[in-house]
Amino acid sequence: MGKALIYELGRSISFGRLPLLAKVLWPMLLAASDDQGRGLAEPDVIKWTVCPNVQEITTENIPELLQAMVEQGMIEDYQDSRGRRMYQIVRWWEYQRLQWAKPSQYESPPGWRDRIRYRDTTGYHEENWGAGDETDDDIGTEVGTGVGTGVGTGVGTEAGTGVGTEVAAPTNQNKPNQNKPNQNKQQHQQQRPPPQPPPQPGVVDVVAMLRSFGFSQKTAENLATTSPLAASPEFFDITQRWIRYARGSPEIHNPQGFVRSCLETGDVPSLLSPQQVLEKKKLFDRSKEQHDIPTSAARVQ
Repeated sequence: MGKALIYELGRSISFGRLPLLAKVLWPMLLAASDDQGRGLAEPDVIKWTVCPNVQEITTENIPELLQAMVEQGMIEDYQDSRGRRMYQIVRWWEYQRLQWAKPSQYESPPGWRDRIRYRDTTGYHEENWGAGDETDDDIGTEVGTGVGTGVGTGVGTEAGTGVGTEVAAPTNQNKPNQNKPNQNKQQHQQQRPPPQPPPQPGVVDVVAMLRSFGFSQKTAENLATTSPLAASPEFFDITQRWIRYARGSPEIHNPQGFVRSCLETGDVPSLLSPQQVLEKKKLFDRSKEQHDIPTSAARVQ
C-alpha cells in the first residue's frame, strides 16, 4: 500500500521541536510503517529496515530519537504480549487517506482501533472503515466529526423513519417487523459508494511534460489543445512514449521537432508499423548542418 508523506512538515509545531536527526528519521518512519501506522521499535530493527544508509542515525541514538517523538505526541511507544517494543503513529489516519488497508501483523496499543479494508482469496473484508467508525482519542479532529455524523444521521434516521413509519401506518400484524433495523443497516451499507479510481492525467499534465522536454509554454499549450490526440484518454501516455522514443534515439538530431510532428499528425506508436516509424525518423535523421542548408536556401529564395 502506498503511504502519503505530510507536505507541510515545515509548518508542524511538533516536527519543528524535534532534534535534527529525529527530523530526518520521522518521514522515513512514516514510509516504513504498515497500513495501520505501526512497526517494531527495536533500535536494530529500525536501523536496518528504516534507515540502513543514514550513517548519522545509529542503533545507539535511535532510542532517544523515538523518545523525542513520544514527548511531542507523534508516536506511542508500547510493548506487545511478547515483550517487544512497538511504535504506533498517533495521527496516522490524519496523514493517510488509503482506499485499502490490510490488518497489521503486530498487536495494537491499548484503546486503539484498526481500520481494515482489503480483498483476498476468501473475499471482501471490512472493519471499522469510514467516517464515524474511528473512536480513538489519538485521532483528535476525526473523533468530533465521526461521532457527530454517526449519531445525528445514523441513529436519527433509523429511529425516526423506521419506528415512526411502522407505528403510523395501519397494519394487520400484531407484532412489529423485527427484521426492519437489519434491513435498514443493509441498505445503508449497500448505498456506500465504491472507491473512486485515481483521476486520469489531463491537458495540464501534458503541458507540464512538454515544458520539461524543452518546449515553450505557448508551444506546449498549443500542441496539448490542438493535437488530434487531445480527446483521447491515452493522450498523456502516447505523448510520454513519443518523448521516450525521441530521447532514446541518438540519431534524431531534433527530438523536439520529432515529437511535435507526431503530435500534430496524431500518430499513435502502437498503430504505426516499424516502416512508418522509420520513415518519420528519416525526416529528422540528417545532421544539423545538412538540415539547415535547405532551410536557409529557402529563406534566401
